[in-house]
Amino acid sequence: MLDGIVDRGSPVRANRLRAHLNTLFNWAKGRDFVQSNPLDGIKPPSSERPRDRVLSNDEIRWFWLACDRLGQPFGWLCQLLLPTGQRRGEVGGMTEREIDGDEWTIPAIASKLGCSPDSLRGWCQRAERDAGKRAGLSSEEKSRIKELERENRELRQANEILKKASAYFAHIFGE
Repeated sequence: MLDGIVDRGSPVRANRLRAHLNTLFNWAKGRDFVQSNPLDGIKPPSSERPRDRVLSNDEIRWFWLACDRLGQPFGWLCQLLLPTGQRRGEVGGMTEREIDGDEWTIPAIASKLGCSPDSLRGWCQRAERDAGKRAGLSSEEKSRIKELERENRELRQANEILKKASAYFAHIFGE
């Protein structure tokens, strides 16, 4: 069966069918519906190589116009797929909470990094400030301010100690 699909010119489809059948038979074997998986030891019928297809400017233009004709919400969602390169489930599942101004923090990416979307958004904004692409203090500037505040606090404490010592010695020496 798989060889017939390859012979008809659909080698990738044959690989996908083999993968689905393998999953099905493993599931059935695990529940004792079948004794064995007939696909055990059978390799995918065809090797695959990644495609390197890029849309031409005309194709992008046609896609964009077709999305305009489709209208909202699906036309807009499809238009968002093209420049972001995100999966349709991520774009379709976007929530208002993920949007901050003109930025979209994608939960799936945050999850892969092991952080919350809010943490990821903060890291990205900090990186932009550090690179001078966003208004606000850079990490280096914030660190320097903290250092200066600590030094200022220490100087005030030292000044208080000196005031008390001066008052003590003035009292002892009767000045």
